[in-house]
Amino acid sequence: MNTIRRRRLHSGVRWALLLGVLGWTTWEFIAHAYVSKVHPSVHALCPLGGLESLLAWIVRDGATLPKIFSATLGLFFVSAGISILFKRSFCGSVCPLGTLQDLAGALGRAVLGRNRFRLPPGPDRILRLLKYPVLVLAVASAWITGTLWIQSFDPWPAYAHLFNPSELFPTYAVGFGILAASLVLSFFLERAFCKYLCPMGAFTAVLGLASPFKVRRDAGACTDCGLCDRACPVNLEVSAAGAVTDAECLSCGACAAACPAPGALGMGFSRKRPIPPAAAVALGAGAFFLGVLALQALGFDRVSGRQEPTLRELARDAGMTTAEFRDAYGLPSGFYAGARAGAVEDAIPLYKMAELNGTDSARIKEDLGLDPALPDDTPWGEAFGAVTLGRLAELNGVTLEALKAYYSLPSSAGPDTPWRDVRKAAEKAAAASGGGGGRGGGGGGGDH
Repeated sequence: MNTIRRRRLHSGVRWALLLGVLGWTTWEFIAHAYVSKVHPSVHALCPLGGLESLLAWIVRDGATLPKIFSATLGLFFVSAGISILFKRSFCGSVCPLGTLQDLAGALGRAVLGRNRFRLPPGPDRILRLLKYPVLVLAVASAWITGTLWIQSFDPWPAYAHLFNPSELFPTYAVGFGILAASLVLSFFLERAFCKYLCPMGAFTAVLGLASPFKVRRDAGACTDCGLCDRACPVNLEVSAAGAVTDAECLSCGACAAACPAPGALGMGFSRKRPIPPAAAVALGAGAFFLGVLALQALGFDRVSGRQEPTLRELARDAGMTTAEFRDAYGLPSGFYAGARAGAVEDAIPLYKMAELNGTDSARIKEDLGLDPALPDDTPWGEAFGAVTLGRLAELNGVTLEALKAYYSLPSSAGPDTPWRDVRKAAEKAAAASGGGGGRGGGGGGGDH
């Protein structure tokens, strides 16, 4: 592949990733402000919050700082793992705050061309060290105070609150100033905030030192044209390195894509098997997204206070361990601690649900119109799913039509329709209106 095609492919892949993540997070911020608080807030979409909350999560059995959710921890764990595998690939190919700076930089290149300012190496290196004390300050203040103390100074929450100005000032006024200054500086200097102040950049830089993933240079094939140096967004001297081991490397692939000499620059885990720059960018970002999906499957998926709590959270709120909570509610010993409250309720045996409501299995089956022969250890979700709409309407003292209207049920649903056949439609309607899923009332949902 010739240089022009390689650069275009790399640029297309990288910009598609960066703009895609920026577009999605921007939409979520708008939706959080104007559609529903079920949409994630900025604190659920920032891995630094996971690091700030890590101590509380460890010592308080899964508790997090205010405004931090399990998804924040998931982002942090994945970002840390990706940094060890692919250096600062998160910063170079995923981070939306980095994308904003890249957009400002692209505008600067279009306007100023080669007249953009570039700091001398000495001051540049010194200024890069500033982000490390910022990292220490952010984490230490959170761990000591139990709050996101530094959030008012953070440009990322300021960006999120641009779409809700009533909350932007005065809380995020300083952060807004830093955001504006970062974008103005990035017009003249590539990724000013990333290089000099970003605490997450500092964290990924430290972890990236352990990464086997590197840009490697073959001195014999190199023509010393310097194009790789000019392409590097963090001003590394790629042309002088055998392998780029600098902590500042973003694994963005810009240098390898710009190299016109076949075999001179390669990316990957070994010199013998280089990865094309576009593929390398996609690999690092893809691993990040897959990691997030995997952590979500493991229960690190709560993004707002409007979502159902997990079994772990329910147990902590009840002053129990997860094992004690499982035992108290008759759940299997291996029942997943990250399961949401609805799934927990569904798994409680019928006899235990009767006990929690101060009655016995026979009485609750009679009240709900269930088969008396139904085993007492039937999971509550299965048992309640067999209750008919007619019985639910009767228990709630309303007409069938009123019940159907309340849950936005289809007109075809009749009095003999079991709840399990309409539950998904009811929950979808409830979610759209900002309410809970509900059980149709009657028969008791337990005191838990």
